[in-house]
Amino acid sequence: ARIADASPPAAMGKKKSGSNAQVTATYGYDDAELALDGTSAELKAKGNELVKLGQFAQAHKAFSAAIDKAGPEDELHVFYSNRSLCSLSLNKPEDAQADARKVIELKPDWPKGYARLGNALAGSGKHGEAVKAFAAGLAHDPTSVALVDGIKVSSA
Repeated sequence: ARIADASPPAAMGKKKSGSNAQVTATYGYDDAELALDGTSAELKAKGNELVKLGQFAQAHKAFSAAIDKAGPEDELHVFYSNRSLCSLSLNKPEDAQADARKVIELKPDWPKGYARLGNALAGSGKHGEAVKAFAAGLAHDPTSVALVDGIKVSSA
């Protein structure tokens, strides 16, 4: 249930000047490094491919752009869920928690949002709160292996 720590991207820690300095320092990319053309669905697909490649910082940027471009027809909760995964993989559990909470706000009956929150809380060392998040998800899907495993790992 816990997500293994990802090695920070090579750009992490490099000093940058200008308006993108904070973005680069926080997530390891700047706006010029990733083309953000396309619809929210295309950006989500790009983010998913980047996650598969382990490029979590750039995937985070793609999901952020998808969120910015999302319309009422989009499954916004999925974009936030995916960005939560990226934040946690980049060892940013507080950001992962914020996005997971947004997932739950947008779609409270979706068990994956609770799994994302549980993993983010566990990543912050808040194992008691993580167990509660995983348990809340089980109310929506009592057979979820991810939620049951999350409780086991966070309770250990």
